[in-house]
Amino acid sequence: WTKSKLYNGFPKPSARVVSTQVVSTDHVSEDSQHTHMLMQWGQFLDHDLDFSMPSISHASFTDNVNCATSCEPAPPCFPIEIPHDDRRIYTTRCMEFVRSSSVCGSGITSVFFNKVEPREQVNQLTAFIDASNVYGSYPALAQHLREMSSNRGLLRSGVLMSTGKPLLPFNDGQPIDCKRDLAESTVDCFLAGDVRANEQLGLLSMHTLWMREHNRIAKELFSYNRHWDNDKIYHEARKIVGAIMQHITYAHWLPKILGKDGYAKLGPYEGYKPEVIPSISNVFATAALRFGHTLINPELLRLNESFKPIPEGNVPLRKAFFAPFRLLEEGGIDPLMRGLVYAPAKLKRPDQLLNSDLTEHLFTVSKYKILLHLILNFFFLVFSSL
Repeated sequence: WTKSKLYNGFPKPSARVVSTQVVSTDHVSEDSQHTHMLMQWGQFLDHDLDFSMPSISHASFTDNVNCATSCEPAPPCFPIEIPHDDRRIYTTRCMEFVRSSSVCGSGITSVFFNKVEPREQVNQLTAFIDASNVYGSYPALAQHLREMSSNRGLLRSGVLMSTGKPLLPFNDGQPIDCKRDLAESTVDCFLAGDVRANEQLGLLSMHTLWMREHNRIAKELFSYNRHWDNDKIYHEARKIVGAIMQHITYAHWLPKILGKDGYAKLGPYEGYKPEVIPSISNVFATAALRFGHTLINPELLRLNESFKPIPEGNVPLRKAFFAPFRLLEEGGIDPLMRGLVYAPAKLKRPDQLLNSDLTEHLFTVSKYKILLHLILNFFFLVFSSL
């Protein structure tokens, strides 16, 4: 986005203007066909597939000016202009936005290889549906998440709830995304196979559920195969979990996303094709799959076994961001899982795209006064390429 450049005779609006005037909404319509779990599975799946690598520098490559202190566009800094009449941000002229890292030999660096190739981003995850968000995408983390003392192929678990069910282990110094508000609680973030697990309570509940499912399967395998060693049980359980996630995605989730006619166009599965490049395309990761944000409700229901609200009540989405203490102190994951399968999904409408809790409160941390604006990043990437 260049402020002075005209497109078909007109300047493009700031991504912030698009966000506040077109995308953000305080009104939500219910989806009569799908529950909130449709959204939650989509986010959980997405975190198994892709995660762009941030720029190695947060300073301009030309003059080394910090991206957080300058409003001048100079790669990798692409600050987003804040309008003078913005309804919330009035202390700064721009919002920091730093471009993601590119694959060497793509974009501007492709000229060094005597070719011209479009810029491609680095995906930090395995691009297969393989439950890497449960087990980690690199060997060191995968090993760190394992419980080795029992010799039964288990994943590490943490505090037991009153129900006897475990939560995830607390983070022990691993580099994860943990923007919790220490003024609200000192309870640490949980550790899972993906660094974004603590982003919101529904997602954190899914991570907890699949850690438990791995351990349940591993215990079953051990009961039938007591001659198997630790690694054998772990890898067999891991393969089963990955297969379950694939089945849920292709047999249950994707047909609801594409619809009957769209799903039929895919045709039957014809087996593995080694000539197909399995990497995640930019158009899928940064645009197509982002539709899931339009399905997010501004509230997470927390229901008891009778599907009535628990004493602590439901959670506004803004209070569910980076709030791991709520699992520990407010009933665990069961009430949240019931809410996800009970509450209707948010209906995706052109006039009701993203609820304002997402556009205005995701990643807000009072201690540091930081807001990484989700939809700005998305629209900046998409509109700047048009």
